Amino acid sequence: MEPEVSQKRNLSFDLLKIILMLMVVVLHANTRGAFSYTEAPVDHYLTKLSEFFCIVAVNVFVMITGFFQSQKRFRISKLLILESEVLFYSVVIYIVFCCIGKAEFWADPFRRAYMPVMSKAYWFVTAYVLLYCLSPFLNMVIGAISRKQHKALLITIMAVSFVWNDLLHFNKEMMFYDGYSHIWFIVLYLTAAYIRKYGAEIKHPLLGYLLGSIFLFIYDIFLGKVFEDYLEILNSNITMSYCSIIVYFTSVCLFSFFSGIRITRGKRIIETVSPLTFAVYLIHENNYVKQVVWPLFGLDIKSNLLLKQTFAVFTIFTVCIVIEYVRARIFSLIIRKDVWKKADDTFDRFMIKLKNEI
Repeated sequence: MEPEVSQKRNLSFDLLKIILMLMVVVLHANTRGAFSYTEAPVDHYLTKLSEFFCIVAVNVFVMITGFFQSQKRFRISKLLILESEVLFYSVVIYIVFCCIGKAEFWADPFRRAYMPVMSKAYWFVTAYVLLYCLSPFLNMVIGAISRKQHKALLITIMAVSFVWNDLLHFNKEMMFYDGYSHIWFIVLYLTAAYIRKYGAEIKHPLLGYLLGSIFLFIYDIFLGKVFEDYLEILNSNITMSYCSIIVYFTSVCLFSFFSGIRITRGKRIIETVSPLTFAVYLIHENNYVKQVVWPLFGLDIKSNLLLKQTFAVFTIFTVCIVIEYVRARIFSLIIRKDVWKKADDTFDRFMIKLKNEI
């Protein structure tokens, strides 16, 4: 979902996006199957462990955007390209399911299908669009404050979040909705912008990611039960909230690790697959698709659950990548690249005229 980097493309972030989307599918597979049906201790613990190694996926996706967009201008073409992709899958899937009798053709689902961003058919897309629209103003703030002010801002936000969200969990709507909102995305954007300007200031980010993930696992399995017995006020959902201080730290560590490495192998396949990854989310997490797809893999049957879950994750990822590859090729034949440039130029002229009139 990020704009391409001019000059020399950083393959580490392209590889990271592929890994992150696999993580997202793992999280959804856990929700749809393993958490609900597994009873075997080994399967249960391995599923939990995979959950906490993958819980950072959404945070890091947003941080990649902040890392690049914090030093780029707003482009209306990016929103149009994103909207065209989202609208395509939302409408086509809805029509297909109506034709096969799996969806009803009436007002509310029709509205959600044809206005997926406004109707929050995909919560991530809605939050992302709002973040991107705010990015020019966020960049003004980022450029105006000093390093100390930037760091103090992030520390203050996370300190308040830790007390309000992690410890007390009072009225989550007043903070970040457990990370499912553009407000939390702004925090991640500012975090990535800091790393872009000043560095991550973490000596061993990969170790931090591993330890953070393992801590979440240990807390959820063991420590959480102890705290719940003696401190009922403590938030028992600390391990599953995107804006948890530990999940935030673990996300920063994984992002920092990839921002500091360079990939020299697999360039062709990484550059081919990476731009296609967002469609994996749009397809498999569609409200109609997910109700049909997950039961196909037998995740409601307890035997060989982890093997079936692994197969499901890679199958869904691969099929969605192939579908998006075909769609992207067709769109490239229909819509010329200069159309997006003309859209940017027209929008820029409009904004200049509006600014002069104001």
